[in-house]
Amino acid sequence: MNEAGGNAKFSEKAKLYGKSEFKLTAGLSAFAEKGQWTTGAIDARQKVLATLAVQAWPNKVL
Repeated sequence: MNEAGGNAKFSEKAKLYGKSEFKLTAGLSAFAEKGQWTTGAIDARQKVLATLAVQAWPNKVL
């Protein structure tokens, strides 16, 4: 998918992302459709992904 999108603009890549079988990737297309892929949206998505990562791979040492 990244290879097909190459260096295209996010709005163009989002069409490919929308076809992904992975929900997190497919969800990116909604940002492009609404024109909302901003630094704030990127920061919010990063926080969601960080929360999901901790749930998927909890640190059992601490």
